[in-house]
Amino acid sequence: MEVSKNQAINSIQTPLFNPIDLEDDSKINTIIRNNFNNESLTIPSELKEFVSAISLIDMLDFTQTSFDAQIKTNLERKIEISSKYPVEKISKSELGIEIIKGVTFDKNKQSTEETSVQVLTSDNITTDGRLEIKKIININPSVIFDNDKKLRKNDIFMTLSSGSKKHVGKVAFIDNDTEYYAGGFMGIIRINSTSILPKYLFELLNSSKYREIIQNESSGSNINNLSNAITQIKIPVPPTDIQEQIISEVDKLDEQYQNSRMKIEDYRKQIIKIFESLDVLGGEIYRLSSNDFTLMIGKRVLNKELTEEGIPVYSANVFEPLGLIDKDIIKDFSKPSILWGIDGDWMVNTIPANLPFYPTDHAGVLRINTDKIHYRYLAHKLEQEGTREGFSRSYRASIGQIEKLTVIIPPIKQQNEAILKIEEIENLIEKEEKIINIIENQKIEIINNFLI
Repeated sequence: MEVSKNQAINSIQTPLFNPIDLEDDSKINTIIRNNFNNESLTIPSELKEFVSAISLIDMLDFTQTSFDAQIKTNLERKIEISSKYPVEKISKSELGIEIIKGVTFDKNKQSTEETSVQVLTSDNITTDGRLEIKKIININPSVIFDNDKKLRKNDIFMTLSSGSKKHVGKVAFIDNDTEYYAGGFMGIIRINSTSILPKYLFELLNSSKYREIIQNESSGSNINNLSNAITQIKIPVPPTDIQEQIISEVDKLDEQYQNSRMKIEDYRKQIIKIFESLDVLGGEIYRLSSNDFTLMIGKRVLNKELTEEGIPVYSANVFEPLGLIDKDIIKDFSKPSILWGIDGDWMVNTIPANLPFYPTDHAGVLRINTDKIHYRYLAHKLEQEGTREGFSRSYRASIGQIEKLTVIIPPIKQQNEAILKIEEIENLIEKEEKIINIIENQKIEIINNFLI
């Protein structure tokens, strides 16, 4: 292809190549050509976000028994497992650890009514390692699954694949036999020997260290390779009496953990009731397109724009900043802000006044221009209306769609009184969350003290 003859692309600005000068050393095409020609390889600093040089041998995984020549373009930090006891791969036959993949089925076999054949997805595993039934897929009873794929007592239920790296590797311990089958992106870890206690293995896999190891193994892998990757993970294998001691000590902490968790759940229910008590009061109707509100969206942020210090950047996930940036798009933060995710899972968050932040083009910002509405209550109503509207990844919550919404707002006096009560409850939640963090660190210390 003679690029010089195609005048239409001469003005393109891209790190890939320079249409005017194909020998441009600041472009990726030149680096690739130099590498193929075995010439000196220099990567300009402005291209290091897009280009890296890695030895091919480091991109192949030689640890698996079945070599598939898969090239990993993402190399993660290897976490070493050290212990005063033998460290073995999960796949070692003497350990008797079996990885069972979940069931698969045609979507037309799903039923809208409750049936005797039920499948559990990743939604039923909490990020802190509990089985919490939230989403059951009912299957036509004519479908027959392998009974080995049912969740049994002492099984470890695991998320093998997920669109979110944060959820890959989630585990839940199954205390009793169930009639539920593991779903297609799920797995069951089942132990068929006495050398490894199921609860001990669960405590390892549910620890922050092993969650990171599993997430690293999942990067760049598909569902077919992930089960094999898990079998290559190494675990310390202490005598069973040591495993029992670890379980006993961790169980003591779990009692405190569950106590704090239940308190938090109760507090959150109280908050819901307070909001509901406001909802039934009625009040004035507001359309979000009116002058009582200001709506805006942010600006696209590239990875290379993120900095070590600065203000938080919020994208479609309006609860977790994707990084920091040392510039701003909003100049005035004297008013509190309500953030919503435009094209991700529907979620709404609030940011108090005088706390600077930077929204991307995947986040919307709503501000109030009247003293008749408390921003915390409006955020509650926005989340409520957005849920009713059905905003999701496939149904974008654009500014145009948000402006169509109407909300009913009670008198400001009642709003302020309710929010004051809510803030008092949130302080109690924060206290219990700190206790939970302490307990999680204590669990890590217990495991390390016994194994290292």
